[in-house]
Parts: sequence; structure tokens; C-alpha cells
Amino acid sequence: MPDLLTLRMAWRFTRSRRGGTLSHFMSMASAAGIAIGVAALIIGLSAMNGFERELEDRVLSIIPSGTLYSYNQSFKNPKSDLEILRSVPGIDDVSSGVMLDTVLKAGTSFTPIRLIGVSPKSKLAHSLSKFIDVPETFFEASEPKLIAGSAVAQKLKLKPGSRVSLLLNDDFSSAGASLEIAGFFHAGGQLDSILCFMGIDEATKAAGLMSPNVFMFKTGNLLQAPVITHEAAKMLPERVRAESWVDTQGKLYADIQMIRGIMYLAMILVMAVACFNIVSNLIVAVAEKKHEIAVLKTLGASRSRIVSIFVCSGVMFGLRGSIIGTVFGSVIALLLTPLMQSVENIFGFKFLNPDVYFVDFIPSSLNPYDIILVLITALTMSALASFYPAWKASKVDPARELNI
Repeated sequence: MPDLLTLRMAWRFTRSRRGGTLSHFMSMASAAGIAIGVAALIIGLSAMNGFERELEDRVLSIIPSGTLYSYNQSFKNPKSDLEILRSVPGIDDVSSGVMLDTVLKAGTSFTPIRLIGVSPKSKLAHSLSKFIDVPETFFEASEPKLIAGSAVAQKLKLKPGSRVSLLLNDDFSSAGASLEIAGFFHAGGQLDSILCFMGIDEATKAAGLMSPNVFMFKTGNLLQAPVITHEAAKMLPERVRAESWVDTQGKLYADIQMIRGIMYLAMILVMAVACFNIVSNLIVAVAEKKHEIAVLKTLGASRSRIVSIFVCSGVMFGLRGSIIGTVFGSVIALLLTPLMQSVENIFGFKFLNPDVYFVDFIPSSLNPYDIILVLITALTMSALASFYPAWKASKVDPARELNI
């Protein structure tokens, strides 16, 4: 740990430069390079945090952590099966439901959908209340009404009160259950173009089932959901097909983590290039300060102290760039979503296609731990880049420099 004298000498060496335009430019370039790298890394990590947050808050709050599908048309003893599943460690909430891949018809238009019958007392019903324009009590009503995804409604030109039909077989010429549109579901991205919701009782009737055909549950630890799902499947007396969110949305989560790692590596390389400016800057400083270094050594300064002075000087260069980059990066990260939306409105295009991505905007979530990690990385690299010039400074010969 450098003492106060070392820090004061490093500060004086950093501030008192006799060099001309070139040395000042190199000093500004080193700070600017680190600032750009720090800002870009903070913005990129904030965007990745935003995607992860939206994945959890939107997709994973609506899609069950685990789903058990009956191999028959429906479960024979859903009440007793529910009691068994409630005893499985790791399951926070479990409910029976209906899940059916079918086709929705309005007039002469068709679109494939996934119909989900929701139990009114489940966490899924509560999570959906944030994304639907009807009261949460809708799922308790005993009326043949449907909540359609906003993209589904746009494809079929639906309005509240419109009549639609479910096609439950391969014969598209014959309509199945007739339903009324009660409202719309809007979570953004792909979910709006495929999901439709009903109360569990009405969905069971509309699908022509005797009882629910799926069990849906939430787990406290999302990363343990695959293990918990398969353990739950083993405990049921009936043969079931187990599916967790990792099977359906796991690639999204893996892609986010992969891009986060690639981005971190790329930005570290950017900062490494910027740190080369610190090397050249300190080499110039050592050349300028050879006389002062010789005086310090004559007064009894050890080689280790000289090294510490110039390493601290390099860290101060890095600290200046890091603080500037942190301020600008944090401000941009906090304003990233509205800024990108403004750009989209001005130029008339979307950065994220909702037919491809699970959100149609660029989210951002600034995490203080990321800022600390980026700062530590930048300062560590600045210190490492300073060792060679500091070692060169410690090799200065006082007799030669002072003409003794």
C-alpha cells in the first residue's frame, strides 16, 4: 500500500509536465481511451442486465418454471396430483391448467395460437394482471371469453366484443368453440403473437376436455427448475411429459450470458489498447523527469519507492479516465431506453424485431456491482501497464543525470 509521500509525489509528477503539445495529447488520449472503454462496458452490461430483467419479469413471469403434460387427453385425478406436487421441495406455487396448441379463426382469417387456461388462484393469474387490460377477476368468471395477444388481435383485426372460433381439428372448414374477445394481452415481443388466455373452467370446456391437461408451477430457484421439474414428474402416478423454462426459453438466457461474456472481453481489449497510451505517456514522463528522479535517489529514495511513484501516477491517469467514463456511461445507461426509442421514432425503424426477439425495445438496468467491477478492472489494467515505465524510472543513474 503506497504511503502519503508516494501519493503526493505521484500527483506532482502527474500534474507538472514540461512536455509540449505531444505529451499533453498523449495524456488526453490515454484518459479518453479508458473513458470510452469504461463507458461502453457499463452501457453494454446495463443492456445485458436489462434483457435479463425483461426475460425474468415478462417471459418467465408468464411462462411457468415447469410444466407437466398428460399423455392422455387430461389428468384422471388432478386434485390428488396437486397435493403430491405441493410436497415437492423447491416448488413455490403449483396449479392445474389447460394448454392447447390450436388455431384461432375470425371471419376468413386464421392464426396459430397457444391457448392457456389459467387457475384464478395461481401466481400466473397474478403475473398476467400486469399485461392484460381486464381485471384479474376475469379468470374467475364463467363466461366463454378470451384474452388475445395484441399481435394476434392485430393479425385478425379483433376488437373487444369480436367473435372468434377455436379450430380443434385438422378440418379448417368447420369451426369449434365460439368465443368472445374480452380484452388483450400485451407483454411485447413474440409472446403477443402466440399466447391467448382463458379461465381454466371455460378453457376446459372450449377444448373439449374432461379435466385439466397440464400442471404448471413456479420454482424459487429458476436455474434449478429442470431438476425440480423432472423430480416432480417422477412423483406422479400417471405418465407425464416434463418441460421446464430452460427447454423453451433457455437459449435466450444462454445467449444473453454469452453476449455478456463476449462484450466484457471485447471491452477489456479496448481498455488494454487504451492502456498502451499510459505506457507511452509514462515513458515520456520518465524521460522528462530523469533529473528529478536522480535527485530523489540521491536523497535516499529506494528503487521500490520510485516504482511505486510511477505506478501510482499511471493509476491516476487511469482513474481520471475511469471517472469520466463511469459518469458518462452511467448517464447513458439510465437513459438508454428512451434514447433508443427516440432514435427509432426519428428514423422510423425498430432495432429489435418483435417477431424475432422477446421484447421490441432495448432495455437497460444499471447495476452498481457492474460499475465497481469495471472500475476495478480499469484501474488494475492501468497499474499493470505502469510497471514497465516505473521499472525504467527505477534504473535511472543519479551520477550520470546529475553530472557527478
